[in-house]
Amino acid sequence: LKVAGNLAVHQGNYELARARYQASLAIRREMGDVPNIASLLNNLAVLAEYEGDYETSRALNEECLALRREVGDKSGIAISLRNLGTVALAQGDYSTARVYLEEAVGLQREVGNKSYLASALNNLGVCFLVKKEVETAQKYFLQAIATAPGVGAPLYNLCRLNLQTGNEIAAEKYYRTYQAHDSTSQFAVELSKFFTNGKIR
Repeated sequence: LKVAGNLAVHQGNYELARARYQASLAIRREMGDVPNIASLLNNLAVLAEYEGDYETSRALNEECLALRREVGDKSGIAISLRNLGTVALAQGDYSTARVYLEEAVGLQREVGNKSYLASALNNLGVCFLVKKEVETAQKYFLQAIATAPGVGAPLYNLCRLNLQTGNEIAAEKYYRTYQAHDSTSQFAVELSKFFTNGKIR
């Protein structure tokens, strides 16, 4: 059921995915299978986040985090912390996001998952960017790129950062790199409007 739920997510059928995850979760709860309960809670939390239901996502992530702490799953704990930080960021609660993400970064450095570490570093940078702490934000974005060059979000955010500070040459450099990395995402389309409207060529 969990694998079938994952397939439904990849097909964009979130309602079916949720039903399959919930059915699998009920079975795993009866079995007392804590690792798989946590994994399914994580997946349901991600679905809720996709759909903009941040309160539900937060509650599911908190339950997941508690279970992962209970069994000492460092990698899982780091992922749950990153997810909670991302949800807090989406809700505009930057101080809470920062607390979660700083702990996530520390744990991800221990467990060595570079893509998740880069994601947490990027999101931590966003916390500082919205507070206009530009140098600190830039430090985290650059660390994210150095950690996992294949992750595009830090490039996008470095472009935003340099546009905000009036450094259009640097902004264009990061835009071109990001565009080469991913020219079809919403972020790339958003930036292309700026760079093709005569402000920057």
